Amino acid sequence: MSDIDPLTGLPKDLGTIENISKEKQSIRIRVDRRRFGKAMTVIEGFDSSVDVKALAKELDFIPNDIAVSLKTKSSKTIGVIFPSIVHWFFSGLFEQIKNEALKNGYLTILLTSNDNVQTENSHLNYLVKRSIDGIILSMSDNRRDFNEINKIRDSGVPVLELDKTSKLTKNCSKVSVNDKESVFDATNRLIDSGKNKIAFFSGSLNRQNAVDKFIGYKMAIDQSSVKFDQSLDRKSTRLN
Repeated sequence: MSDIDPLTGLPKDLGTIENISKEKQSIRIRVDRRRFGKAMTVIEGFDSSVDVKALAKELDFIPNDIAVSLKTKSSKTIGVIFPSIVHWFFSGLFEQIKNEALKNGYLTILLTSNDNVQTENSHLNYLVKRSIDGIILSMSDNRRDFNEINKIRDSGVPVLELDKTSKLTKNCSKVSVNDKESVFDATNRLIDSGKNKIAFFSGSLNRQNAVDKFIGYKMAIDQSSVKFDQSLDRKSTRLN
């Protein structure tokens, strides 16, 4: 392991910045004690006329992303949490998200919750600790408590709910399919073809998309001559 530089507290072999300064300039670095005894690094004698970017390129200097993020207050990274990526729907969505993020200079971190709320909360906190720029979340069907999501939103981290959304979260952007209209049209299609025993299968009604699907189904039934049969209404936490 490299020796530690007593001035910067960093390994001495991480001396690219020092190399750049020696190449073209004569500067002095010192540690000054400011208010309440806080140590401040002071750089003196810096010549702003030198093209530091060109010099850094010449010396094959690679910027430290963590250091850059501290200055810009942006990690240029987006976190994505899906229940799984086995299903073509989520794997296809992630490909689109990843490609669009790259076009705009962002990287993506993909995490899967396996529809487990505890795992989902752990992933959310992990992304926040990494100073993520935003989170895209397709939440677990088993979620009943939305405080974790609301706390993250209150902290200023943007959260986009995708596909599986809830009206109990606050200040979150939401993107979803028009499930009500889609199921309404599908049910009417079956009715128009002469079907009169139409079953409804859905996931838990804790999710807004499941609620909208049921509303679309019920609207189509109520507006037709078909009688609503409660025994054909099957809701399960195992279905989406």
